[in-house]
Amino acid sequence: MSSDTLQQFADRLREAGLVVDRIEADGILHRCGVADKPNGLDGSYKCFLDAPASIWWKNWPTGEEGTWCGVSNVDMTAAERKALKARIAEAKEAARKEQAERHAKAAELAGKLWEAAHAATDAHPYLTRKEVPAFGLRLARDGRLVVPVLDVTGLPQSLQFIAGDGSKRFLSGGRTAGGYFSLPARDGSKDGPLLIAEGFATGASLHLATGFAVLVAFNAGNLESVARMARKRYAGREIVLCADNDCTNADGTPRNENPGVEAASKAAASIGGKLAICPSIDGGKADFNDLHTRRSLEAVRQAVEKARREDPGVKYPEGYRVIQGGKNPGLYRDEKRGEDYEPVRIAPPLRILGRTKSVICDNWGTLLQWIDPAGKEHRYALPDDVLQRQGNDWAAALAYQGYSIRRGKSNAFAVFIQELQTTKFVTCTARVGWHGSAYVMPDTAYGADEGTLVLQSAGHEGLYTVAGDEEAWAELARPLRGLSCVWPMWRAAASPLRGEAPAERRRAYR
Repeated sequence: MSSDTLQQFADRLREAGLVVDRIEADGILHRCGVADKPNGLDGSYKCFLDAPASIWWKNWPTGEEGTWCGVSNVDMTAAERKALKARIAEAKEAARKEQAERHAKAAELAGKLWEAAHAATDAHPYLTRKEVPAFGLRLARDGRLVVPVLDVTGLPQSLQFIAGDGSKRFLSGGRTAGGYFSLPARDGSKDGPLLIAEGFATGASLHLATGFAVLVAFNAGNLESVARMARKRYAGREIVLCADNDCTNADGTPRNENPGVEAASKAAASIGGKLAICPSIDGGKADFNDLHTRRSLEAVRQAVEKARREDPGVKYPEGYRVIQGGKNPGLYRDEKRGEDYEPVRIAPPLRILGRTKSVICDNWGTLLQWIDPAGKEHRYALPDDVLQRQGNDWAAALAYQGYSIRRGKSNAFAVFIQELQTTKFVTCTARVGWHGSAYVMPDTAYGADEGTLVLQSAGHEGLYTVAGDEEAWAELARPLRGLSCVWPMWRAAASPLRGEAPAERRRAYR
């Protein structure tokens, strides 16, 4: 076997985030480091030199795995394809068994270490710097804080150790996926809002600010697993994913992706949860503990309440996700490419503000919100019935307002709209004008609370334009001053606009 093949094996492992000094091509399962822990054993691979030369690997922290073969599928014989398939299955099963044994041993050790540790105090250097109490943490003999990583039964499956300087390490061989640490609600309730965050300090700040129950997921990659566990246990509970805002690198330079926001967005969408994104602080990255210590607990509370109030809690159809920030934001769908599924961008990012319906529960639709390429916000009530008609006039209506679906992806977008789930409902009407005490225009409803009443009708865009300014219109109306016959018309026209007028003009309008 040529050295080129071994080099290709090494290249594939490196691309997958595994760290290997020397490839062992002996058909035996080997452990190795990963990019974040090069000296650890969080990677696995199994390499075969007999035809067809191939390698299987898995990055356990990220959950990503893959295979590579030196011969394309087209050039393989039937026997080689069968052998490759059997190898992959064998490698996966061997890795699964070996990992299960490691996890079981680590869980047993975690239980013993947790029992041997004693209660931590609020005076620990890490806690004082983060300005949060111990909340049930314990202290190891070497002075590090011990945070239990609990399984679905509430027992430790692993441990996280936090030193005074903030450095963190998990128990070797322990399982992190699906593990959590819980901070119960201040009032003891088990049916109130449930917040899910990455780190302990972040979760503690959220708990201090709101009093709500908090689940700590330990890292961004574990948010979805913890969210799904929580949804399974609390089917009807309000769940809010609280995202770290990783908008910059450690040196303050902007980064193309935002792992914290992307992971929390995906987790929220998978369970119909709400999303609270930590505001950036001075243009830099921040989590909710940063917001607590550098701003205030009230700022944390307001950010969570804003998300609870504005985010309707939407569950996306299986295989769909919306990425709001980063290098390639957009609406994505997983599509099959060979043996695997790959995310394919089908449209720009958007928010679902709720399902729309009339007061008599007809004229159903979906209220969409997006930012066009020029930075202007748009809201559009997309009627359900237009998705059932032939043609894509509805997609053209969206494109007219700056939301362009990729060519050939209109059907995928329609499926997304038809199958998403939300508990937020907005009243809609098919005509402009007076509706009770509110006056409905194409882009807003004067006199109605924001987001409670919208116009929903195919082809209503561009009905009205704006010209002139307030002074010009006042000058135009001045010749009519003193004519009592126009008073009823003035009053009808001015009433819905009082709230929009400058304070000094409202008396005149009235």
